[in-house]
Amino acid sequence: MNANQKTNPALLSYNSKITLSLLITAIISLYGISKAISLAWVTDDAFISFRYAKNLINGHGLVFNIGERVEGYTNFLWTILIAFGMKLNIDPLLFSKTLGLISYALTLSIFIYLSLRLFYKPRRAAIFIPVTAICLSFHHEYHIFATGGLETSWFTMLVSSGFAVLLLAGNDRTFIYAGLILVLAVASRPDGLIFIAASLLYILLTEEYLS
Repeated sequence: MNANQKTNPALLSYNSKITLSLLITAIISLYGISKAISLAWVTDDAFISFRYAKNLINGHGLVFNIGERVEGYTNFLWTILIAFGMKLNIDPLLFSKTLGLISYALTLSIFIYLSLRLFYKPRRAAIFIPVTAICLSFHHEYHIFATGGLETSWFTMLVSSGFAVLLLAGNDRTFIYAGLILVLAVASRPDGLIFIAASLLYILLTEEYLS
């Protein structure tokens, strides 16, 4: 620490507040993750995807019953991910719950990072509060659907990361990256198209982009 820092109590106060804010946020996020782990489960509907995935890796294609070409799933990418886990001899129950929990933790991290980038002001002596991440960490239903065996948490993570990239876009190429992420969301769940439409509307209405 140099002489200027020793005589600058405002800077010390600022550093203490931002450190305390990040520490509190980390503790709350860990609470949310621990709750999601304690409530981990697998719904009956997930076994539909598991069966499609099993038939796929066994060489029968994406079918529920062998020989019947019926598309009975709406979560294509999630089913492919489950099939990939099965191909690695990972139990689909464990694989789906683990991937869901990782997606949950990543979603919290995305919103913490987004809050830092959008609202954090250097050398401003104020407590930093990432409201979205904190609210999600206390959201009981979000704890429950962090797992469940379905694509809910994975889909939420993709949509959140797509919008984060979109909001932080610095050039046209970044918009393409956001679009690719949201396309993955659509491949995971068809209603992702709603978020692509919202993204296009945001781009069209953003003054910085139009200029």
